[in-house]
Amino acid sequence: MQSARFLRAMPEGSPVVSARIPGTRLEFCPPVGYTLSMVDSHGRNIEYLRLSLTERCNLRCVYCRDRDLSRPESPLSAAQMERILRAMVSLGINRVRLTGGEPLLCADLEQIVAAANAIPRISDLAMTTNGQLLAYRAAGLKRAGLMRINISLDSLRADRYRDITGGGNVSQVLTGIDAALTCGLTPVKLNCVVIRGVNDNEINDFIALAREQALTVRFIELMPLGGIRDDSRRVSTEEILISHGGGLVEIPPAYSGQPAREYTGPGFRGAVGFISAMSRRFCTECNRIRVTSDGKLRPCLGDNREIDLRESLSQGEDALREAIRIGVYRKPGGHHFSGAFESPRKMNRIGG
Repeated sequence: MQSARFLRAMPEGSPVVSARIPGTRLEFCPPVGYTLSMVDSHGRNIEYLRLSLTERCNLRCVYCRDRDLSRPESPLSAAQMERILRAMVSLGINRVRLTGGEPLLCADLEQIVAAANAIPRISDLAMTTNGQLLAYRAAGLKRAGLMRINISLDSLRADRYRDITGGGNVSQVLTGIDAALTCGLTPVKLNCVVIRGVNDNEINDFIALAREQALTVRFIELMPLGGIRDDSRRVSTEEILISHGGGLVEIPPAYSGQPAREYTGPGFRGAVGFISAMSRRFCTECNRIRVTSDGKLRPCLGDNREIDLRESLSQGEDALREAIRIGVYRKPGGHHFSGAFESPRKMNRIGG
């Protein structure tokens, strides 16, 4: 295998350093003077980490979950997660989202949140959940230091929600949303994956929810990562805007690298967002990386390259930081969803 080398043109005689990528024969050779802490080879500043706490989930969503439930999980310990998180922050990560699977299945979730909140320079600590267990723990998570929350909600109808999620209770989600708003886990954002012929006739209902409540509803384009791989089932952002977007006005992004384009309208208490990974790629502005619950650094959701951080954890903090730097540098320029992409991991094993 040939070495993967730094290809940017440099002045003649520039000194270089090299490092081996753990578990591979690839060699990384950036110039010494290059600011590489959390800048990838395409010049993007990576500052946002999505850390999956578990691949276990109490739902079986049709677009997400492995149907083979017999595969054993081998998650990182809370202490290992904290070491990875501290190393990431020391290199430039300042925004963290806890994901899964379903993070509320972790009995020590409040302790994990408190440990993350105690790390200086984390300016945004958020979580994504399906909301089934949120009502019971929202206030405690807020006290532990969680700042805001995203909640997956693909239908407002009890029977349809149960079908999409493989047995979920939409009333529990709605109660969890109220609990999050009450205790200040705001802004609350609701994520809805729109599937043609399944829930696309509820788009107006979700927009009405954003009009009536101080929250953001985000419509997400179906991606080829789960049990539905038929492109004809995808409903694009443009289709929704043309059919349902009358009166909506786009608002500026709230932060750098925001994946959603957000809109509001007259009389709205909240906002409507669109995450258009398929029809309007935002890869050039992508500022995030993922770490799976079993310790794999995955620089891009739509690319199967990963670096195993467990080996580096056993080698000390310098080796861990170097592995992270290498993983960030190798982040591809864009995802591969538009081709014949096939991931060995479904979303619950990557981290939502």
